[in-house]
Amino acid sequence: MKSNGSARSFNQDHFILTAHRMAKEWSTPLSDLSHADFLKIYSKDVDWFDHAFLIHRKGHVGVEMLRERWLTTNQPYSVTVTDVHPTTNGAIMEGFAEGVFAKALYSIQPTGKAFTYALMIRLQFDERTGLIQRVDEYYTRNWDSSVPTARYKVDDSRANAEGLPSS
Repeated sequence: MKSNGSARSFNQDHFILTAHRMAKEWSTPLSDLSHADFLKIYSKDVDWFDHAFLIHRKGHVGVEMLRERWLTTNQPYSVTVTDVHPTTNGAIMEGFAEGVFAKALYSIQPTGKAFTYALMIRLQFDERTGLIQRVDEYYTRNWDSSVPTARYKVDDSRANAEGLPSS
């Protein structure tokens, strides 16, 4: 995709590779990746929307604080990407995260529970720089109580149905 006469072109391959890099870097302990290296894929004025906690994190400082708090709270922590869907200006990343809620998250006290939660992240890129400009993050607010989907309760019964045809 070219825009505004830019000589640089960012295509779906760039979006997919960056999404995978993002997941890998969120799975890397704080001590193994400097903040400067971590922030290289984000624009300086990135907007990160956490739809579980209704928080808008702004700029490198907002993303840096999110990473520090989340990786300090949940250790070990890893993100696994199951699929990346390119869009015209970014990508939608599907996957899951695993960890242990080991330390307090602000006023939320740790449970010590291991968790696995499904997540979806929409990335929008700056078309001039190829950096992540906006992140929309979707997951459950009760992340530490989540389990793999294979352990979800199965509901395939018509018991107590009102208005459905009988089988």
